[in-house]
Amino acid sequence: GKYILDSKGEIFIPYGVNTATTYYPPWWELDRPPEQPTPELLDRLKNLKVNLVRINVAFNAWQNETGYKEYIDRWVNGLAERGIRSFLDLHSLGYANEDFGTTRFEWVYKVLTDPVMKQRVFALYDEWIDRYRNQPYMIGIGIMNEPIGWPSDYSFPITEEELNAAWRNFIIEAVAYIHSKNPDLIVFVNGGGVAWGNYLWQFVGDVPARGNVIYTFHIYPEYDLEWGLVWNPETNQPFINYAEYYNSGKLEEGRIYLE
Repeated sequence: GKYILDSKGEIFIPYGVNTATTYYPPWWELDRPPEQPTPELLDRLKNLKVNLVRINVAFNAWQNETGYKEYIDRWVNGLAERGIRSFLDLHSLGYANEDFGTTRFEWVYKVLTDPVMKQRVFALYDEWIDRYRNQPYMIGIGIMNEPIGWPSDYSFPITEEELNAAWRNFIIEAVAYIHSKNPDLIVFVNGGGVAWGNYLWQFVGDVPARGNVIYTFHIYPEYDLEWGLVWNPETNQPFINYAEYYNSGKLEEGRIYLE
């Protein structure tokens, strides 16, 4: 459908934020500690009229770090006490040499296609579904954040089409699996399999799974401004440089080109 409906059948328009440092693996050195869901912070979110929070969860930390699950509990339940919904988003599988024994850029294809590795991801969904089954304010699961698996020199021994096909098949299986356990959960799906989830163009007119599913994409305009690039998903190449147009004064030409 076109809308998210709440339990009263009314249209729900999400207005929210991410938790950030909850998705860092425990061995990362941070310039600040992970955000704690203190009453002051949670009250601030409520005062800002936030109604949905994406809680980014690191696979590695969830499996191995003492107290991490309880830390996520405090986020979910603290938000719920203030009437704020949340969903859990699977992060940091990119460090799969820690999690799955693969190299950094083999991880996506193997996790998406190898039955044993895939089952480890599905087992994580199971755990989330069971743990928060009685918490109605935890409304969904993001099956995998920014599903990229391509080295910068494009030396990976499969094609872009094969990787995107693997991502598409994984979406279909993951959505069906989660909804077989709890059909009320929203499943959040990221875009491109080779573009950090920045685009949904490969799903337009050919949606992998319908129903209680929301397709999302991530755009980082600050990176475009910093690096001066806008990426063309059809050619996988940059097609405009903001900085050059700005410095040359050709603002109108740049605007027309973007349109």
